[in-house]
Amino acid sequence: MITRRDPKAEQQVRGVSTPMRSRIICDTVTSDRMAGIDAFYTPAKLARRLIEFLPDTFSGTLLDPAAGAGSLLRAASDRFGDRVELVGIDINRRAIEELRRAEPSWSLSVGDTLSEPSRRATRAWRRARLSVGAVVMNPPFSTRGQAGRVFELDGFTFKVAPSLEFLLTTIRELHPTHGFLAILPEGALTSDRYGALWSALRRSFDVRVCKVDDSSYFPGARVSVVLVHMERRVSNPFPRERDAIAEWALHEPSMTDCRCVEIIRGRVPVFRVPNLKFESNAVPFLHTTSLRAPLSNESRYAPKSLADVAPFLLLSRVGRWSAPVEVDGGEYVLSDCLYALRTPDGSALPILARALEENADSFASAYRGTGAKHITLGALCSRLVEIGWSPTVRKAGSPTSASCDGSCGSISAGRKSTNLVQGTLTSRRALII
Repeated sequence: MITRRDPKAEQQVRGVSTPMRSRIICDTVTSDRMAGIDAFYTPAKLARRLIEFLPDTFSGTLLDPAAGAGSLLRAASDRFGDRVELVGIDINRRAIEELRRAEPSWSLSVGDTLSEPSRRATRAWRRARLSVGAVVMNPPFSTRGQAGRVFELDGFTFKVAPSLEFLLTTIRELHPTHGFLAILPEGALTSDRYGALWSALRRSFDVRVCKVDDSSYFPGARVSVVLVHMERRVSNPFPRERDAIAEWALHEPSMTDCRCVEIIRGRVPVFRVPNLKFESNAVPFLHTTSLRAPLSNESRYAPKSLADVAPFLLLSRVGRWSAPVEVDGGEYVLSDCLYALRTPDGSALPILARALEENADSFASAYRGTGAKHITLGALCSRLVEIGWSPTVRKAGSPTSASCDGSCGSISAGRKSTNLVQGTLTSRRALII
């Protein structure tokens, strides 16, 4: 979760001097004892749901590398009793001392899981490296002042948020017989930036994901979370499921008319518009408010050099699904909260608009995210292909207009080519120009 720095707790970490991640735990002792920290507890109900991934016959050592108040360990104890040895690590000494008094039979250590010297100095980590049945965690979703850390995995380099850094750290060093179980922000799985990472992980792990529909588990913070269970694939007699993006590329439309559509993702944040400099070459600036009011009411303008050429359909990228708005013609600068969908010469826009409205439920379900809901480029491409369109992603502000190159499956279409680039399958169906 989100935290402030706690200098006192920072001094309590043994053997390492690091910036404090006092919510390198995800549940804390009590709100009054951690008053300087934005702490969100792991609810017992959510902890029990995560532990349900384990089989009834589970036994052995169970590690929580961000133990906090011990919600996950306690849920495992309630279910398995004396059959499990419970082991926990936490960066906060007070949290560990409280747990030791409450649960003297548990093996608990003070340490920073994200620091190699610190975690390897703990008895709990050394115990888990020898033998561990499962690793459970509810890691911090973010830490204030940190934009993410660079992490290397199987030859790839990724910049990841703290929640994924916790998961990857344990994956790299531990080999639990029943896998890794984690509560993660939904964005850690659905964000485009992590697509390549999950493609790499799925090559070595069977990944099960359970969406938590109730976003009010954590009082005071409405976040969307998922439960993830990852087990290393020793031998898999069944063919691995195709990646969703690969399925898009394999789709062959039967229609002969052009169904090419360009996706333009706006790039200008609304708060920057007042500071943009221009003289006479100014065009209207469109934001999500343009979806609810006539375009003639727009009073904000931006430089023509950032404009895109209509006709196109406007879709909200952030928030929730609403019916597309058709813009007949002219030049407009798009907010970074909008998508514009453009077809060759605009003649197919009414057909596209009708197709979007007929499949509104499918598009609405694609708006996801840990905080503000949004639809990613990948999800939008997927939905468009599913209803028979051939999307191309074009950079905002490009001077050219939409055209058909035959990739939509029309009579002149040739076979498409595909390339795997950083874990994302791109094709003439989803080509970034």
